Amino acid sequence: MTQSQESPTGTQPSDPPPPKTAPMTPPISPERTANSAADGTANKTVQSRTARAVWATVGGVSLFLALLGVILPLLPTTPFVLLAAFAFAKSIPRVRTWLTGHRIFGPIIADWEAHHAIAPRYKVLSCGLMAAVFIGSLLAGASTTILIVQLVLMSASVTFILTRANGPRPPAGPAAKEKHPVLRLATSHTRFPW
Repeated sequence: MTQSQESPTGTQPSDPPPPKTAPMTPPISPERTANSAADGTANKTVQSRTARAVWATVGGVSLFLALLGVILPLLPTTPFVLLAAFAFAKSIPRVRTWLTGHRIFGPIIADWEAHHAIAPRYKVLSCGLMAAVFIGSLLAGASTTILIVQLVLMSASVTFILTRANGPRPPAGPAAKEKHPVLRLATSHTRFPW
């Protein structure tokens, strides 16, 4: 081969180009990960796990408070169910799926997500139970301080609940359960996600 036939790199024109190699990076040690958190370059996986753990904790506490709210009228169930669904969507989607398919909590979440609404039956139930608890506290002779705290918290809860929209009226008829997402969720049988 003559000088004029050689390529500028000194190889034959028919030879393939040499493979490019990526620079080798050393594995990240735990010390390096901990130190890099201070300068803002923390490993995204560590952040993701931490964020998921925080959201799962928020979801678990919210679900626990929602379950207490079913029993104790002082605690409103709806906001805690909605917060639990939001938190589990960011941490454990399987639990959120179970919540949305639950026969009690599912319709609450579906109404809120579709219309930012609380169904009138839940409004009446929560306000009635809160009033019953307050009357029970009065009859039991609770201290004035406890009555004032109850009145303030229940007033805030009632204000929140009553200022939300009612949502659309569900369709009538036997086929309505198949067409309406809230009624379909309310009648579906679900299992626990675990």
